[in-house]
Amino acid sequence: MGEKELIAYTGIKKAVVKVPDGVGRINGAFTDNKYIKKIILPDSVKEIWADSFCDLNNLKEIKFSNHIWCIESNSFMHCPKVKEIYIPSNMKGINSGALCGFEKLEKIRVNKKNKHYKVYREALYTKDGSKLVLYPRMCKKYKTYVIPEYVEFVDDTAFTENEYIRKLIIRGDICDGSYEGGACRKMKNLKSVIFEKTQTCKQPISFAGCIKLESVVLAEGTKYIGFGQFKDCKNLTKINIPKSIEGIGKDAFDGCEKLALPEFDEKLLRNEW
Repeated sequence: MGEKELIAYTGIKKAVVKVPDGVGRINGAFTDNKYIKKIILPDSVKEIWADSFCDLNNLKEIKFSNHIWCIESNSFMHCPKVKEIYIPSNMKGINSGALCGFEKLEKIRVNKKNKHYKVYREALYTKDGSKLVLYPRMCKKYKTYVIPEYVEFVDDTAFTENEYIRKLIIRGDICDGSYEGGACRKMKNLKSVIFEKTQTCKQPISFAGCIKLESVVLAEGTKYIGFGQFKDCKNLTKINIPKSIEGIGKDAFDGCEKLALPEFDEKLLRNEW
């Protein structure tokens, strides 16, 4: 007999919900609930599918089951009162954007026995450090944040709408986890970005909509400026364009009202990414 799948919840006005034992998968069951403040998942729950906990405006706590291993993208959208999350030992599949809906998140904790994820400098990383998954949007600890040299990907929405980081130092050659460039979109107080290493990815980290961003330093040897990478950074006034640049993605500087750029050779203005 297959695992039970919870697809609808009818206890409309309950503040605390304990999912029955035996349910193996949550599939869209709790979206738009206005009353739930706490959800407890039994050990039988192993997967949470997309859109399962969207628009839970009063949810304050989610207790993941010990055996859960997968959370799909957009599982938690617009859950503004959750301030802390705890990743249990068996979790190994947090999909891109799965936890981005915790807009007021201050802290992430991970079970010490988890072999796939860790917390480093307040952010959630894969255990090997190759991917930065999520930085809590409301964490106040760092005004300057350093992304280590061994990080290869920054996940979609990892820093989106962060309110406290003012300077970002990127020490490795890193790709943006979103095709459309969403890793650092709309950071509210970011003023400075420094790339310390040559960037070779055609979709480097995007800062679209960072309205207070003033200066960017690109490392010599950098090959590409990505699609929409600095779009709508209306206060950007300073960026160096290394001679090594081979291509500039479409709309890379669209909306940069204060930025004076040199005329580019047409071969640099590539639109295929």
